[in-house]
Amino acid sequence: MSNPRVLLIDDDAVTRVVVMMLLQQLGCTVDAHESGQSALKQLDAGRDVSLILMDIQMSGLNGIETMNMIRERFPSIGVPIVAMTGADLPGDKERLLDAGFDDYMAKPVRPEALFRVLKLT
Repeated sequence: MSNPRVLLIDDDAVTRVVVMMLLQQLGCTVDAHESGQSALKQLDAGRDVSLILMDIQMSGLNGIETMNMIRERFPSIGVPIVAMTGADLPGDKERLLDAGFDDYMAKPVRPEALFRVLKLT
């Protein structure tokens, strides 16, 4: 794991700042977006990423819709897409993994959870 570039998508500004700071402390370069549409534009531009962290409950395109669009439009991207959600209810992890995410993190995001998912890169 040498300086991974993380695409962070979350419509909550506070969460974006906190997760971005934690990722930077772990040696990551972070491209943060407030919407799925904005993140898709970055991927359309061909910018390489090592990992995608995505909020599930966003306005506009939600996390599952955005993940599906990434998988459809960029089938060769081959990077892990990790769901982040504040609604950590029983069955959520299984539901999100079944939907196609590679991993799952509950919010508030903890440094040890970020370190764990960075090992996917």
